[in-house]
Amino acid sequence: MSFSELRNHALEKIRSSQSLEDLQRVKAEILGKKGQITQLMRSIGSLPKGERPEAGKVLNQLKAELESEIKKQAELLRPLQPVAKSWIDVTLPGARRRIGHRHPVLKTLDEVENTFVSMGFEVVEGPEIEDTWHNFDALNTPEWHPARDEHDSFYIDGKALLRTHTSPVQIRTMLSNKPPIAIISPGRVYRKDYDATHLPMFIQVEGLYVDRNVTVAHLKYVLEQFVREIFDIDRKIRLRPSFFPFTEPSFEVDVS
Repeated sequence: MSFSELRNHALEKIRSSQSLEDLQRVKAEILGKKGQITQLMRSIGSLPKGERPEAGKVLNQLKAELESEIKKQAELLRPLQPVAKSWIDVTLPGARRRIGHRHPVLKTLDEVENTFVSMGFEVVEGPEIEDTWHNFDALNTPEWHPARDEHDSFYIDGKALLRTHTSPVQIRTMLSNKPPIAIISPGRVYRKDYDATHLPMFIQVEGLYVDRNVTVAHLKYVLEQFVREIFDIDRKIRLRPSFFPFTEPSFEVDVS
């Protein structure tokens, strides 16, 4: 290959390089330690003495021209590199988003509600800020009762407070509906209890069933069905007589 052919071939490869990586490979192929120009320069010593100066001059000029052309091509390609590196394939799936989950208390509340709904009960909610009549007086808790003291309840003013139970929902339901009534009233309630086992806010679920010929047997049956559904296994329950000012008779329930 003549010097002219080598020049044209090298210039074509330099100018056709599409990236800095391609250009670097072409440079190594032409001007590297094992490149074509380097090999030719090493072979000058084998030429007749009279031809060596001219051959060296031509090769140095060609080397300088090719180095200049490589530099120009690099300047043309360099602005394109950041674009290529930051290119995003929009068809690829994106990073998976972290998905939240419902709180265990709310999941449990869903199960409780679904269990009672399956037995024919309706879910009814009411205001969390109540008046003292719905929260206390209508539930057989007169003004002198200790449960109405400020150290037990969160009063907003003399006649309004954060409800201490969801029982006011039952009062409102009985005032606005005729029997038969079968409801549960879940929701947040507030009491001034704060220790290792209590918080001033907790979720309570109360039930109300009003109809003719209703007995304690109905209550026991509903509780047994509820326990069976929630624990997904047969459990024994025990009703212990207790005192609550707004129900008669009153029981506490043990589950084993």
